Amino acid sequence: MNTQTRNRLILVAIALLFFIPLVAAFLAQPELIGSDPEETVNRGDLVQPPVALPLEGFRYLGERDGAALEGRWLLVEPVTGACDARCEGIATDLRQVHIATGRRQDKAAVLLLFRQEPSVSEVAALEAIYPKFILAVDDGGDAAAVLVTANGGAAPASGTTFIRDPEGFLMLRYAPGYDRGDLNTDLTKLLKWSGR
Repeated sequence: MNTQTRNRLILVAIALLFFIPLVAAFLAQPELIGSDPEETVNRGDLVQPPVALPLEGFRYLGERDGAALEGRWLLVEPVTGACDARCEGIATDLRQVHIATGRRQDKAAVLLLFRQEPSVSEVAALEAIYPKFILAVDDGGDAAAVLVTANGGAAPASGTTFIRDPEGFLMLRYAPGYDRGDLNTDLTKLLKWSGR
């Protein structure tokens, strides 16, 4: 083999080294080969598409306010009626999930969002469960419409929990009776992967 032929073969080999990975990447696209993943790793239901939940317009109770929530992952728990023993049980579960975030606790918060004014005894009971809860009342009712949209068009039943990302979007929903471990797993992964 002469030098000119050998040089051409080397040039073709170098070109193939660049083009073969490009062609393989193009052909491996899920849309082309019909291999969209059938399962996701999250335990909660994805809110499709994510719905924005602004923090303005709430009346915050106690010492904490909406400014403390900006840029944090939120566990949003709509409280539709009086906070009874079941509601306090849900609040206890949310406390445990927040505590389980460990050193990332400052990156997450729990927002208990009331549709109507809670009694003084309800507020005191919730603050006794966990002083880090952020309690707010949706006086204008704006959040109610957002939560209906995020819940697939129906008002969320008592015990429905949402995860709101630091950008302000509800992205995961947990139906009443969910396993606290599922919420803990998803929140832990989100905190770890987001770097927040």
